[in-house]
Amino acid sequence: MGLASVWLSSFTAVRYENRDRKTQELGEEEILKLNTKKKICLGEDDWEPKRVPRLPGESDNVF
Repeated sequence: MGLASVWLSSFTAVRYENRDRKTQELGEEEILKLNTKKKICLGEDDWEPKRVPRLPGESDNVF
């Protein structure tokens, strides 16, 4: 039983090492591409709520 845990721990270590290697493989070009994406301005400072006109016969849903 003790040998099985030691044997399986080596497989688990290899699994996590491969996963870490995949996440860390970014070249300089890829990093520059990530930084040059177009930034989105939502205009949160100038935002105003607007009411949409209701259809005839539609309730106001006021509770």
